[in-house]
Amino acid sequence: MTERTIIEHQHSTRAVCLHCGEECGARSISTPDGAFCCTGCEAVYRILSEHNLCDYYVVGDESTRHRRPSFRRDDYALLDQSDVKTRYIEYADDERENLRFDVPNLHCVSCIWLLDRLHEFDPGILVSTADMSRRQVAVRIHPQITTVRNVAELLAQLGYPPVVRAESSHHEDQQRQQERRSLYLRMGVAGFAAGNIMLFGISKYLAGGALPPSLSLLFNILSITLATPVVVFSASPWWRSAWGAVSHRRINLDVPVALGIAAIFLRSLVDIILGTGDGYLDSFAGLVFFLLIGRLFQTKAYDSISFDRTYRSFFPMYVRRERHSAVTTVPIDDIVPGDTMIVRHGEVIAADSVVISRGGYVDYSFVTGESAPVECVEGTYVYAGARVTGRAIRCTATAAAARSYLATLWEQSGSSVPRSSLLRLSDRFASVFTALALTIAIGGAVLYLPDVTAALDVFTAVLIIACPCALTLAAPITLGTAMGQLGRQKIWLKNTATVVQLAGVDAVVFDKTGTLTYGDLVLTRQGDPLPDDVELAIRRVAASSSHPVSRALAADMSEPADDVEEGQQAIRGHALGYDVILGSADALRHQGYTTDEVPRAIVHAAVNGEYVGCWTAQSAMRARMDVSIQRLRSDGIVTMLASGDTDREAELFASAFEQSEMIFSASPDTKQHLVSTLRADGHHVLMMGDGLNDALAMSAADVAVAVTDATATLVPACDVIVDGDSAHHIDKIIRYSQTMKKFIFINLGVSVVYNTLGLTMAVSGILTPLAAAILMPVSNLTVIGIGVAAARWYGRRSVWE
Repeated sequence: MTERTIIEHQHSTRAVCLHCGEECGARSISTPDGAFCCTGCEAVYRILSEHNLCDYYVVGDESTRHRRPSFRRDDYALLDQSDVKTRYIEYADDERENLRFDVPNLHCVSCIWLLDRLHEFDPGILVSTADMSRRQVAVRIHPQITTVRNVAELLAQLGYPPVVRAESSHHEDQQRQQERRSLYLRMGVAGFAAGNIMLFGISKYLAGGALPPSLSLLFNILSITLATPVVVFSASPWWRSAWGAVSHRRINLDVPVALGIAAIFLRSLVDIILGTGDGYLDSFAGLVFFLLIGRLFQTKAYDSISFDRTYRSFFPMYVRRERHSAVTTVPIDDIVPGDTMIVRHGEVIAADSVVISRGGYVDYSFVTGESAPVECVEGTYVYAGARVTGRAIRCTATAAAARSYLATLWEQSGSSVPRSSLLRLSDRFASVFTALALTIAIGGAVLYLPDVTAALDVFTAVLIIACPCALTLAAPITLGTAMGQLGRQKIWLKNTATVVQLAGVDAVVFDKTGTLTYGDLVLTRQGDPLPDDVELAIRRVAASSSHPVSRALAADMSEPADDVEEGQQAIRGHALGYDVILGSADALRHQGYTTDEVPRAIVHAAVNGEYVGCWTAQSAMRARMDVSIQRLRSDGIVTMLASGDTDREAELFASAFEQSEMIFSASPDTKQHLVSTLRADGHHVLMMGDGLNDALAMSAADVAVAVTDATATLVPACDVIVDGDSAHHIDKIIRYSQTMKKFIFINLGVSVVYNTLGLTMAVSGILTPLAAAILMPVSNLTVIGIGVAAARWYGRRSVWE
């Protein structure tokens, strides 16, 4: 940074800080790059400049304010204490620590842009990810290079001080209330000024323009006095945002609005000072007032949508809890510190815990992205989000379970759904539209010259009425609300792009057990009764698996087996001195056993190398599932059944599928091949299964849907998680998504018509700047209203009822 000069002022200066956008005050730091209000802002600007990160200042709203970094080095000394810093560590080992901080100052895309690049400031930071919806930043660090405290101090230095205190849960709400009060205050100032300036104008009008010169001069002076706080304070969000973009040679959405405000205010001053007219200060103040009203309505609409999308509370996660030797399945929200959990193979540990069984293996693929197994012995501390591999483990919770945290892990895991081209187009449109609006405004003004008044009106009206916001809001508003409505039906979508992908589905492949049929089975032993200890050993091995058949065989067994290995169609384990193999007939035959030919046999067993019989089950198709499949077929959607079981229950599905549409004894590879073949034939394929033996097929599908029945299983490859009671809504989910896509295009059409008519009227001189300011928020609110009403009304009236 070049040499700076400290300039002392006797009075308050109106210089604006280049970093935070606040007024510099009595003591400013002047540099060739610009003015700074304090050494902290200058330091942050220098850091960004040295790391070529000045694109941070290219923002789309007023979010650059309140970034003044003000903290002392000892503000975060508490983070040197292990009992304090562990509250912000989600996972830790010798090579990484996953941290999460609340950062209330996180407001917009520029904040995300900067916070996603923390690794460029500290070599110990491996990766960082900002979450605007929750105003949090997740950071992965190397504990041998940097510390939790260093990260917190870096965030504070950049103007994003993290909340480091136990009672921080309400801080975000307080921050939002403060911003809302600031918006109300700006509106109040602008409304007060607009009303009084209009009264002065009415006085002149009623006097027929023949007011005494002294009184006319007084009214003009009072009008300028009232308009000054409007331009300095009420309109400041647009000044800061536009200046942040222009100073870095960019154009954002607020540049045209700021130009329009400046044009009408400066023209009014010139008219009044030169005595050529009374100016348009009443229109100017009214313009800012209505722009602020539009921003308030949009903010309220966003808050309403955000509240509607708190669908994490519907996320289907359960856990087996042991109390007083009784095992029950409960929602993870019921887990409190001290509870004992039994977590089976493939299930996710719902809360930070300590292992109390002999041990086993977990992987942290959901947490760190690495699937290497980590051995856990008795006393090992395991983090929430770890997935059990192999034998089941018993552990004692040391913290309450966090449904929202597990949902976040799933959202960040791998997905088969790419980002929609519709959403990408919406993201790129704003900058192109803004440049086009500026061109039309300048061209329209030139056409009206030498009539400067008309040219100014056209220039200002075009800049204000031209609003790409409606076009860019159409998709996220509609799809986001749709996600919230689906969540209320216990249907969880990973992201908004999934809605678009669901709308294109024209082929659905179903698994059988736990998907088309109920996950809770009742098994009947075929053959001679087994000795009690052998039956107990079999049940213990079964208790280590979360597969529906294993759950039924284990019944209420709370003590899982040791040394369990689970394959694609079989499970092997050791319990009570017995080596047990459980699986399908084909799986045991493949290992050299001769199995009984029993109709409806669903699982066979071998103990210590000897075949000991099988169990049968009378499966029942989920209620209304056959109707749902018939509706899919009537909509022209291809339906297929791919099951790993034999065709013993083919008749059960005859009402839903044709004989040629059912494939039995299908291995996971066969299911994957079926999905790949359908896609090669040009179909957009949805795979619906329980996520246990269907992972390969799900990863090959365009959209993967996992059905859950009170388990703690998370499937990384799935894009939708459906509660078992809502599985029969699959036809409605697809139809609902198709309708939401149609409404997106309806919204886009409304926006195009609005902008076309608005620009035409503005260029024709029919539309005044004040009228444009009223119409601009109306367009945005119309788009929001159509999207929200479509998602809520259509869902309630035409889908779920």
